[in-house]
Amino acid sequence: MTAPLSSFPESLRNLRPKERVQLFFKNYIEQHVDVPATRLPTIKEISKHLEVSIFTVQSVVGQLAKEGLVVTTPGKGTFLNVNKEEVTASSQSLPIITVSIHQNELVGKESTWGKEICAGVMHGISGDTDRMMMMRPFFVDIDGANTTKVAQEASHSSVLIVFPSRLNSGLIRAFQDEDKPVIHITAPGAYSLSNFVSPDFYITAYRVGAVWRETGRRHVLLLLHAPIVNGSDLAQSLAGMEAALSPEGNFDTSPKLTYHCIEAGNRQAVDELLHAIYASSIPPDAIYSTSDTIAFDAALHLLNRGVPIPEQVSIVGGTGLNLPQPLPIPCTVVEQPFEAVGQAAAVMALAALDAGNQPQVGHFIPTNLRLGKTTREAENLALQKVFTASSG
Repeated sequence: MTAPLSSFPESLRNLRPKERVQLFFKNYIEQHVDVPATRLPTIKEISKHLEVSIFTVQSVVGQLAKEGLVVTTPGKGTFLNVNKEEVTASSQSLPIITVSIHQNELVGKESTWGKEICAGVMHGISGDTDRMMMMRPFFVDIDGANTTKVAQEASHSSVLIVFPSRLNSGLIRAFQDEDKPVIHITAPGAYSLSNFVSPDFYITAYRVGAVWRETGRRHVLLLLHAPIVNGSDLAQSLAGMEAALSPEGNFDTSPKLTYHCIEAGNRQAVDELLHAIYASSIPPDAIYSTSDTIAFDAALHLLNRGVPIPEQVSIVGGTGLNLPQPLPIPCTVVEQPFEAVGQAAAVMALAALDAGNQPQVGHFIPTNLRLGKTTREAENLALQKVFTASSG
C-alpha cells in the first residue's frame, strides 16, 4: 500500500531542493518502517508535494536504490526495503542537531529569522560529506516548560543550537548535564569568548551612532525590543551606541541618548511612548530600533504627526526581515546575516561534537545595511562607507 504524504515542515521550505528531498525520504522511511512493503508515492507526486523538479527526486531515489533502501518493481512502483532494526541503528548513529526556536519565529511577520536560521543549519551540516546528520527544531514556547520533553530532547540529541534566553535556560541545563555541546546564537554572557556565533550588535550600533554624531544629530532614541539582560544582544547594542555618541566620555558635549524597552509588534505602545516623549522633552532627531517592526511603527507615528523624515528625524531598523512596510518611504535597515549565522553555528556544533565538547572559539559575523529614505543623503553616504569597509 502507499502511505499518505504528511505535511512538510514550513521551517524547511527554503532548503535547497536536494536537501529538501533527502530530508523528506529520511523522515518518510522512519515513519513507515513498521508497515511491510510500503509503496512510495510517485516521483511526480513527491515533486509536486515538495515543490522541486522531477529530476531532483529521481536523483535521490536513484541514490537510495544504490544503497538498497528502496526497490523499484516495473509496473508496480518503488517500495521501501528496510526494517525497523536497520532504521533504528542508522538513527542512533546519526548526530541530531536540535535548534531551539519559538513557534512565532517560524510563522507570522517575523518568521524570516527562524526559517533562515534553520536553513543555515541545514546547509552547515550538509557540507559535511563524510557523514549524514539531521536537524530538528524544538519549540521552546510549547515544550520548554515540559521537563520530560526537555530531558528526552537532551538524551536523544547530540548538540544544541540555542538563542540564550530565560525560556531556554532549562533546555541548556539539560544538555550541559548530559555533557553535550551547546552553541549560542549571540553571546550568552558579557565575558563569554566561546561557543557562540552572532551578528556584531555592538559594532553595528556603534557605526550607526558614530555617523549620527558626525552628521550633527543631537538626540538619539534607542528602542529595544525586550528588557536588557547582561551580555545580551540588546546590552551590546546599548553599549555600542553609548560608545559612539560619547567616544571621549564627555557626555556634556555629546549627543543625548535616551533608550526604552518596548514590545515588538505593539503599535499602541509605540504610539503612547512617542506621544509622551514629544509632550515632555526635547524630541529625538534620530531613532535606532533593534526591531524593524518597532522602527516602522515609530516612523508611521511620526509621519502621522507631520514630522518630516529624514529631515527632522532619521530612523534605522535593526533586523532586515523584509517585512511589508506600511510606509510611503522605504526604511533604512541593518540586515542581519541569519542564514550565515545558522550555517556557522552548525559548523561550530559539529566541531565541538568531534572535539568531545571542548569549547570552540566564538566569533561575530558582520552585518550589512540596506539604505532607504528614512536617513539623509549625507548619512547614507557615511553609513555606506563604514558598512562597506567592514564587509570588505
